[in-house]
Amino acid sequence: MRGLVFDIKRFAIHDGDGIRTTVFFKGCPLRCVWCQNPEGLQFNKKLWYFSNRCLHCHQCIQVCPQQALKKREELTKDILIDYNNCDNCGICTEVCPTNALSFDSKWYSLDELVAEIIKDKDFFDISGGGVTASGGDPVFQHEFVTAFLLKCKEQGVQTTLESSMYASIMVVEKFLPIVDKFIVDLKIFDSESHKRATGQRNDIIKQNIEFLIAANVDLLIRIPLIPNYTANEKNIREIYSYIHRLSPKVPIELLNFNNLARNKYEMMNLSYPFPLESKPFTKIEMERFNSIINGVSLL
Repeated sequence: MRGLVFDIKRFAIHDGDGIRTTVFFKGCPLRCVWCQNPEGLQFNKKLWYFSNRCLHCHQCIQVCPQQALKKREELTKDILIDYNNCDNCGICTEVCPTNALSFDSKWYSLDELVAEIIKDKDFFDISGGGVTASGGDPVFQHEFVTAFLLKCKEQGVQTTLESSMYASIMVVEKFLPIVDKFIVDLKIFDSESHKRATGQRNDIIKQNIEFLIAANVDLLIRIPLIPNYTANEKNIREIYSYIHRLSPKVPIELLNFNNLARNKYEMMNLSYPFPLESKPFTKIEMERFNSIINGVSLL
């Protein structure tokens, strides 16, 4: 059994309690317009080119058996990847002296990935932290991720699952005995609006949230604040009212918008979905949004 991982972030403090190591798994059932990790959407490895690292030695072009690499133009001497011909053989990454060519993800066995996590166990024990499975969406690789989290728990590591919860009840049930904390995104309350922005209706997500609340798990609901999509009083109020009716004890957290993913979109030759001037919400704007889930609207 192997899992495809596109990042491991150590000393994370926003993905659950204490100091954490967050593992980002490839694959996601949603296609959010604002995705912050577009490299995690597809369940496959992809070759990336970092022009700022490139020495323009062009050894990669010479060794590529599929002739999938070429110079972009004479002025820049940067590399252009023909993904239609690239078969991910990795020969170019082996000869590149500066890792200007590298894959966006790596396959791990269960033992390999658990070994990476155990390196940080002292920090977990001191801070009350642990491992967080994120993505993409870890439910996409649920067979591997459940086995991975079980092995972590057997090693005494606290576990958190960060997910949109777009999965069958049978999949969600698998996580109940091995996850200490669930962090679930509920992005848009209206199901049709949710479909337009993410590619899927949210009925399944709501059913799973209700299931988790009924199971009395440790649950945190998050709303990413996205301009023109989620960041409005009506949406926040509807989500707050819905969760509050189910259980007043379940906390809701608002995540400020950020534009840090812009470079990823450029690297992947994708159009960034927001204007260049898009910025995170100000402190005053965040206070106004938070006032909704605190019971008093200042908007």
